[in-house]
Amino acid sequence: MLARECFVCLFEGMTTEMKCECLDILCDVLHKFGNLMATDHELLLGALLSQLSSNQASVRKKTVSCIGKLK
Repeated sequence: MLARECFVCLFEGMTTEMKCECLDILCDVLHKFGNLMATDHELLLGALLSQLSSNQASVRKKTVSCIGKLK
């Protein structure tokens, strides 16, 4: 539920700094509660994969870290 609400419009119209902060938080949440969010992993993966084409290396790096936390 949390993931659906957070990622419906995530990354649209956000600055690079905001994206990085969101990705940091997501990585922490996935690290601690990723197994409880297994039903949302496909939705999260779709949102994260779209960020791999970002022009900002910092966004791509944090995106890869988040993808790695998906179980």
